[in-house]
Amino acid sequence: MAARRLTPYIAELFTSETLLTARDTVADLKRTIFQTPHALTVYLQLDDPHSYLLAQALLKLAIQFEPGTLVNVRIVGPPEEGSTVDQSTWAEWASRDCSVVAPVFDLEFPRDSTTPAPSDVATAQSLAAALELKISTAEGSPLLHLSNVVQIMAALRSSSPSSALTTLQETYGLDSTSTPTTETVTHLLHTNTQERSKKGHYASAMVEYGGRWFWGIDRLELLFLRLSQAGALKKDTERKINGATDADLAHALLPVSVLPFRPHLARLPQTPTPGSGSAPVVLDVFWSIRSPYSYVFLARTLPKLLRRLGTVNKCQVNLRLVPPMVTRGVPLSPVKRLYITTDASLCARRSLVPFGRISDPLAHWHRVAAVVYEARKMGMRCEWELVLSVMRGLWAQGLDAASDAALVDVAQRYGIASSDARKAIEEAERDDAAWRKDVSDNLSALTERGLWGVPSFVVRGGGGYECAMWGQDREWLAWEAVRRFSARDDVHARL
Repeated sequence: MAARRLTPYIAELFTSETLLTARDTVADLKRTIFQTPHALTVYLQLDDPHSYLLAQALLKLAIQFEPGTLVNVRIVGPPEEGSTVDQSTWAEWASRDCSVVAPVFDLEFPRDSTTPAPSDVATAQSLAAALELKISTAEGSPLLHLSNVVQIMAALRSSSPSSALTTLQETYGLDSTSTPTTETVTHLLHTNTQERSKKGHYASAMVEYGGRWFWGIDRLELLFLRLSQAGALKKDTERKINGATDADLAHALLPVSVLPFRPHLARLPQTPTPGSGSAPVVLDVFWSIRSPYSYVFLARTLPKLLRRLGTVNKCQVNLRLVPPMVTRGVPLSPVKRLYITTDASLCARRSLVPFGRISDPLAHWHRVAAVVYEARKMGMRCEWELVLSVMRGLWAQGLDAASDAALVDVAQRYGIASSDARKAIEEAERDDAAWRKDVSDNLSALTERGLWGVPSFVVRGGGGYECAMWGQDREWLAWEAVRRFSARDDVHARL
């Protein structure tokens, strides 16, 4: 009991800005004392779509770094077993996501890209390994290596990857005597993977700087804020970043709002015949009680939607609860959980959302779900206000979901009778509880679209057309789909 009460305060300390600042200060001090250059270590999986976008973006942005800043590329294999869903599901989603997002940031990714053949991946790894080994023996430049890796990944995604990779091999002056053996490549991939694990991560498309991790193009803004703080950027870039206020960052619909380039929504691929202005548009938001990213999205967006009673530009917004990922077999290693919590805290801070005093609801999520569905009987406003309150309680205020009194107190604040709340909580364990079928149907709707994580968004327009996307980082894309489907131009201004 005492440990459960203490845990939220430990989590609050662990995710606090004070501790983060202290860690950054120590990292900067060590670099100054030992007179080492600023160094970014980039972990790339050659057949991973997000690694491809990240590598392109870093190559474009490197001109903003202070002279002497290193960008060290580490080629890695697929994610460690037990760290994510099966590779085919992940690869299919990643290709779909990157093909839509790439044009927004003026990056390359083929719309019809398929998963590269294993033989082509092996060839690409051999080429990249040969170049990486040259860097390790002081032959060549790290930034040139990044440029070459971008070329290799582009070849891997081309219409004729085998031919394109052969051409690159000739361009790099590699032959059978200078290309590493399969054993050497395997050893290099293993060494890089072990290095990443020792530093505290498990995934690709990651940038490590000063002990902190930044994923893909979606965390480049946070990376640049950190680099600016450390003095690793040119002065003009630092002035632009320092001129951005917390409010600017919190209300930016698109990521990377402080970077020296601007994303362009006009570059989004056009959807087939968007709905007419009168066609009904529905935005389904799939969320989970145990998801910190769901909380960040809900805390950032629900207050705005509540002012419109769930309707924006003729779009009906529905909250669709699904069970926690670990209860449905999606792996969550301790390292992954630690990273997610830390990353979510940074996203929350960026959005001015309170976060940190966490009370893990995993063992009691069904009790919370029962109260949420009891609130639904009272109408949308009651449901949404309770969802916002209970999620804030779990992720920022240490709300104990094991306590009947705590849950009943939240329910009563929104007009739910104490007796009704207690009855719902008592019946939450039952397999035939009325809300369980709805949650099961929501999960089926999510997985049918090739998604598994939350929050996820499905926008349904006229003519049966829809689009689906995963992650609180794609909220801006969901609203853009709403705008296009409803043939309106002011959704961004209104939100």
